[in-house]
Amino acid sequence: MKGSILLLICVFKPSKVLCKNDMKAILNFWMILITLPGYSNSYFLSVNGNDLNKGNHWFVPFKTFDKAQMVLKPGDTLHIMKGDYYTSKPFQLDLQHQGKEGQWIVYKNYLNHKPQIHSGTKGAISIQSSQYISLEGLHFVIQDEIPGDGADLKSAVIVGGSFASPSTNIKIYNCFFKNFNHSAIELSYFDFVTLGYNKFYKNAWSPQASAVIAASHAVETNDLNVYHFIIQANVFEQNGSSTPNQTALCNPLIHLNYKDAHLIQTSKHGIFYNNILYMNQGPAMVFESVSGVHIVHNTFYKNNLKEFCQQANLELSNSVQCKVYNNIFYTCASKAATRIFKSPSTLFSNNLYYNHSYREPGIHELVGNPEFELINEITNEFNFKLQSNSPAINQGLDENLVDIDFEGNPRKFDLHTDIGALEFRQRLMPSLKDIKAGPQTKKIKSNWSSLYLQDQKTYTLWNQADSSFLIKMYNPLGKMILDDRTMLDAASSFEFQFNKLPDGIYTVVAFNGTSRYLERVKVFGKRRQP
Repeated sequence: MKGSILLLICVFKPSKVLCKNDMKAILNFWMILITLPGYSNSYFLSVNGNDLNKGNHWFVPFKTFDKAQMVLKPGDTLHIMKGDYYTSKPFQLDLQHQGKEGQWIVYKNYLNHKPQIHSGTKGAISIQSSQYISLEGLHFVIQDEIPGDGADLKSAVIVGGSFASPSTNIKIYNCFFKNFNHSAIELSYFDFVTLGYNKFYKNAWSPQASAVIAASHAVETNDLNVYHFIIQANVFEQNGSSTPNQTALCNPLIHLNYKDAHLIQTSKHGIFYNNILYMNQGPAMVFESVSGVHIVHNTFYKNNLKEFCQQANLELSNSVQCKVYNNIFYTCASKAATRIFKSPSTLFSNNLYYNHSYREPGIHELVGNPEFELINEITNEFNFKLQSNSPAINQGLDENLVDIDFEGNPRKFDLHTDIGALEFRQRLMPSLKDIKAGPQTKKIKSNWSSLYLQDQKTYTLWNQADSSFLIKMYNPLGKMILDDRTMLDAASSFEFQFNKLPDGIYTVVAFNGTSRYLERVKVFGKRRQP
């Protein structure tokens, strides 16, 4: 606003007589000024704060969520400091905020703090008919460390609304959900929801609970060809665990019941990818009457631990146009991996199965031990990265490929993407001593020849069998600078100019379905004449 005030002083200079056009210009300026987006503000919350503070710095924070909500507007962020936040009300936060596109209202942890948001009598946060709300880095916990009898059902986050006024554009990132007897996240009347990088631990342990993430009454508010519901890179561990005196449970981790949903796009509604789901009591995913849900690049390990739970890890009923590919299904002994009921258009492709009693038929499906790096159920140590001998490597389907894996690494390092949530990254490049770099005028390997012209800095590679190939190139720092996938459908030769790149040793990798070629190319400037 300071800049605007100075501009106004110039416009209203007293020594100038304003004409009609000047007044019109001033009016236009005011209209532009009024429509400018408001400035974003940061506010701070602490259990040791004071609601009489301004709340605009970490050393003068607010104390209560009620006070913070009174000042937050679109574009603002509330930084929540460490401590235990209790309430005797139904919810810690009962949100009905309206953010705007590009001006989210954000509730997040301050720096690396881990604020503990304890549940009220019904839950921790309620979001009703709101839009552009983001929850980030928060820890949601039940006040009682030891679960009770489950009479009072509590969910961490409840998102809802109505068909006429659904909650839209809701993000929940990097949060921790522990010990909620009902759903950790309960969704109804919603659109454009993203759940990413969260951990769910020991939730949905009440017999009355429906799932760790329960979704119903989805409402698509437009017909854009985009995903309306995204669940990515979350971890689900030991959910559905009950105390010895309770009835054994089979609550699923993710349950979608879209019987009364309002969907416009039947082929592309949701994508659930890069999730790791392991050692849970009930099945992983149960979908009823859904459309256009894609289950991609997930790692399932020994869910359905309860002996009497006979549901498959993934079940679909009365659903259409769903796709299931690039997943690892490592089941408990004699348990089904996948099962469908009245869902004939479901596509299964390029999944890896192990230890299962039944699976739905698919295309290019594999059976075998995925060979994880570390599995020790006694010490509760798990590392679901792939070993170099894993049958999941290079066996994925590249269609509609997601960009990154669970850890944020790029997908498709080699000829094809890997199966599961984690891409295998420990490829070892051959030593330079084994490959002659620089000008190449003779055949290095069967079917491959290359030539590098030092003066022109031009590199050429061709396949002598006239087979097309894919090529990747890495700079001296190991960063990929070229990933030409069109070569597989194009020519059998490749030419590249290095004259605009810095000097160094570049790595060229070429491969197709029958052979592979790797070369280091030394690129240096032309030597000066003495």
